[in-house]
Parts: sequence; structure tokens; C-alpha cells
Amino acid sequence: MMGKAFRWLYLLSTFLLMIGQAISPSMVSAKSLKDSGIEVGISMTDPISSQQKVTTVISIQGSEDEMSIGSKVIVNIPGSTVQSGVEGINLVGAGLQGFDGPTITKVGDNYQLVYVKNSESVAGGEQATISWTSPGWYPGDEPGEVESTIKYEDAQDTSKNASDSTQSNTKGTLSPAKPDFGKWTMMAKTDDIPNYKGVALMNPSNSAVNVYDLPVNYGNKKMSNATVKDVLPADTHFVYPGISVQTDLKTTNNIRILKLNGSGFTNVTDQFAGGIKVNGRTLSVDFGNAMNDGSAYVVEYAVAPDDGQTPTTYGVKANSAELNYMDSEGDSKQATASLNQAIDDNSNGSFKFTKEVKQTEYLMGSKYLDYTIKLTNNHNFLIPSGSIIEDVLPMGLDYVSTDNSSTAVDVKPSVAGQNVQWTLNQDLDTGESAVVHFRVKVDESQFQPGEKINNKAVLHRVGSKDINSNTTTILVFNGKIKISKTDAETETALAGAEFDILDQDGKVVDHVKTSSDGAIISKTLPTGDYSVKETKAPEGYELSEKDYTVHLDYQHAKNGIVEVNVEDIPDTISTTDTSDTTDTTSTTDTSDTTDTTSTTDTSDTTDTTSTTDTSD
Repeated sequence: MMGKAFRWLYLLSTFLLMIGQAISPSMVSAKSLKDSGIEVGISMTDPISSQQKVTTVISIQGSEDEMSIGSKVIVNIPGSTVQSGVEGINLVGAGLQGFDGPTITKVGDNYQLVYVKNSESVAGGEQATISWTSPGWYPGDEPGEVESTIKYEDAQDTSKNASDSTQSNTKGTLSPAKPDFGKWTMMAKTDDIPNYKGVALMNPSNSAVNVYDLPVNYGNKKMSNATVKDVLPADTHFVYPGISVQTDLKTTNNIRILKLNGSGFTNVTDQFAGGIKVNGRTLSVDFGNAMNDGSAYVVEYAVAPDDGQTPTTYGVKANSAELNYMDSEGDSKQATASLNQAIDDNSNGSFKFTKEVKQTEYLMGSKYLDYTIKLTNNHNFLIPSGSIIEDVLPMGLDYVSTDNSSTAVDVKPSVAGQNVQWTLNQDLDTGESAVVHFRVKVDESQFQPGEKINNKAVLHRVGSKDINSNTTTILVFNGKIKISKTDAETETALAGAEFDILDQDGKVVDHVKTSSDGAIISKTLPTGDYSVKETKAPEGYELSEKDYTVHLDYQHAKNGIVEVNVEDIPDTISTTDTSDTTDTTSTTDTSDTTDTTSTTDTSDTTDTTSTTDTSD
């Protein structure tokens, strides 16, 4: 174990190597699979080294409507790996869509995050990122194996509960260093960016913690005419350094100068205030001959990405600095130091899996239903090529075709009876979607009017639990009106009667005319209330003034047809009209034989037609 003085002597180097010595984090995870379709998972950086960015990724996914409102997700992270308490835990990317929270409290030796399910319902997965910086451990001081846990507790059905845990080893990696010049950082560092190692991660939401420290003359040499110059990369600017290796946070032009002493550091910014210059992205400090006595210093500052920069647009940029001085022999010397930096991306990972039907109501006779299944990687969720979208069609629905506008899937699915499967032909990166548009044919004999047609899609995501999304179509009654026209007295069928069929708004939706059997069937009409009105009576009959109301739905129909019987009263036909006005038609033939035919109608209204034929 190092002595106290030695620890203080090298405190800055070890404090900043906290990140500089970071080892590329690999994520260790197991997943809890439940028959309910609810799955939780947790992973954590492993191993956790001194002053490293520790990342815990939690995930939850489930089928539509599986999670009860008020259910909880509870996450525990080991307190021994957190450097700065609750305040040091980064929750920028910790939210879960469909859940409120998290709230965070210290529970025993752990920090506990609690999420509560709200009313949002969608089939899919959510992935949240919780991060913090680990303490500075010397070899042998680390806490050993640590564990993080996650559990889902359903508010109504404990059989849906799920849990997961992950373990990580810890490593004390601090070691003393005596550089002439260097560039260290209090930011977390990562090796996870392809083709880069030890990249410092700028916190986009709290730039005051994006602190760099430049150790100067830690080898205690005699230096004169010493100057430090640091040029920030493009799209970056200086900001106030809100944290430090000591407690005095005084700065000049957002730059802090510290002097290393036997028991720590002293803020000596005022001593060098006249020599601190900041011009745009360039910093310079003139130490003059302050290090002729072998003194050691630290230049401390913080940086932030310019407004509008994102992890993608910013990329990885080098932050370089140099020290120029004269050594004890009078020779000019230069030392350089550089670190790569990027913007930390703590945003949530999530994907959604949805299914929609174009026809939420199916009118009988329509023949087809059109569905759309959509799988979207909202952000940072692994959805690999080879994952399968499956639809097991209910009996009565038969697969017809997949539209060519579908994306990221093979448009010729595997079809085996009612089972239809589309395979993703590419990985889905952030912002990308797989979309399936397909059509099925409806066998109406398999369904009853008013019945719900439930059609469920299932996502088989490689390496994960299946989830499903359901959609419902109501089989709406789609019927016809049959009008029968008869004589009111004899019930004889009457041809030639004409009718208007009007909807609830009084709009004529069909006009029909009875055939020789005295009946006519309307065109197909959707459910609703209609009125039937006669517009023309058969010859010899009075026009009916009555409106017939028809309620068209599956409860009132027989074989899809609602019948309406309309009776007409015949006009009176007679050869003798006893009314005041007599209309007589007569024909006389002066042949030898006379045949007389007379007919009398004694109804209230008499129309008399008389014909006289005289034959030879």
C-alpha cells in the first residue's frame, strides 16, 4: 500500500488516469424469459476499472397489453462502483417509454431506480442506459465482484414477473506517473468506438464536468521560458470547469492553474492571470521561469461541443496540446500530448412492433383485408438480419400476396397453411424499419356478422423472447333490403312498382322497381336505418303514401336480407259510374246480332267502362 505522501504526490496522475487507464467495457448479460411474453435484461461493463465510465443497459420488452398499469421495474446498481453518489449517476438516457420515472434512492449498499408502468400500450422493446464513473482504485483496493439486478413486478398478475442479474469484476488500475507533460481527463473514456481507443466522452447535458488536466513538469525538472498551448478541435469551445482535483474553483478566462504540493494542490490561478490567454479555440499559458525550481503544475479547463452537434455529426476529434521550454542546459524542448474526444450518447434504445389493419370494419362482400406490420429500431436496439415476422392467420383468412412496397423483408414469404413468415434481409440500424404490407382473402362462411377477426403478428427477434402485436377487425353486417309489392285485398304480387331507398340523412341511396314476381332486392347497403318510399304505383293502383322504416343489421336480417312488404289499394273498374260525373266509352256495331257486355263496380269511386258490340 502506498504511503499518504506518495499518494498525494501522484494524486493528479492517478486521479486522471482513472479514465485514461479504462479498459474496453464488454457487456455481460442474461435474460429472463417468461411465457407471458415479458422479458427483462440487464448488462454492465465488465471488468470495471479505476475511474472508468460504467454503463448499465436495461431492457424490457413485451407483447401488446401484457403489462398492467402500475407495474414496476426495479433496478439495483452496486454503490461501491459509483464515485460521486446519486449526483454522479447519469440518468439522461435512463427513461423507459411507457413507464414513469425513474426515481432513485440509496437502499443499503445499492442505488435503486424504480419505474412505474403508465397507460401507454404497444408491442415492442425499450432499452435504457444508466452510466456513472467508478472510483479510483489502486491494485488491491477494488471491491471485487459486484452485481446489478433488474426485476419486473406486475401490478395484477405475479405470474408475469420477470428478473435478471449481471455480475462484473473490478480492477484497481491506478499507477504513479511522472511525465514532463501530458493530457489527462476527468471524463469517462471508452474503447467501444470502432478504430479508436481511449476516447474521452463529453457529457452533452453537463459540460462543466468535461474537464481536462494538463500535468506540467511532474518529473520536477528545471524548466525556463515554459509555455503551454492547447488547440481545441473544430466544433468545440471552452467552458467553465465545474469540478476539480481540489476545492478552490477560481478561474481566469475559464482556465484554472494548480500547483502540486506535498499534500495536494493549491489554486494559483491569480499568480499567472496575466499569462492566461484564450483566443477562440486556442489556449496559452505563459509560466515564464516559475519552474526553475522544479515545481509542478496543472492546467485545468473544460470543453463542450458547439450547439447543434450530435454524436454522429461530431464524430471523433483529436484534442492536442504542447509544452515548449528551455532545459537546464539551455536547449529548447517540446513535449506534446493528445486525446481523442467524442460526444457521449446516452439516449435511450428502443424498438416498436405494430400491426394495423386498413379495414377496422369489414363489410360483407368486400372479399379482402389489408394489413401492415411495422418493426422500427427507434434507437440503439439490436434487431439483426434473420429475425422473423410471423403471422398465423385465423381460419377463414387466406394469404394472397405481399406488396412490393414492403421494406427490409423478402416479399415472397414462407407460407405453410395459415402460417406466413417474412425474414428480415438486413440488420435494422437506428431509425430504420421493416415494413410488411400484405393482403388476405376472407371466407365469409367462416364468420358471423358482428364477430371480431383477431389477427396476431409475432416477432421472433434473434436471441430474444417472442413478442406479439394484435389487430382486430369487426365483421360489420352488410345487407340488402327486399321489397315485396302485393294487392291489399287479394295479396296478388304486383310488378312495376318503383321505390326510393333513403338513408338517415334523407339521401336516396337506391331506386328499385318490382319485377314480375312483385319483388325486388336492393344493392348491398351498410348497417343503418333506412326508409322505403313508393314513387310510382303499378298501373291501376293507388300510390302508397306510407314511409316504411327499415333497420338493417345482422340481428334483424335473415340470410343477409331484411324484407319489407308494401300493399297497394287497387283503383275501381266498372261499366256503370253512379257518381255525378259518368265517363262512358261505347262502341256500336250495326251487325245483325247484338252482344252487350256490362260491368258495374260498386266501390266508393266508380270508373265505368262500357262496350257494346252489335253483330249480324
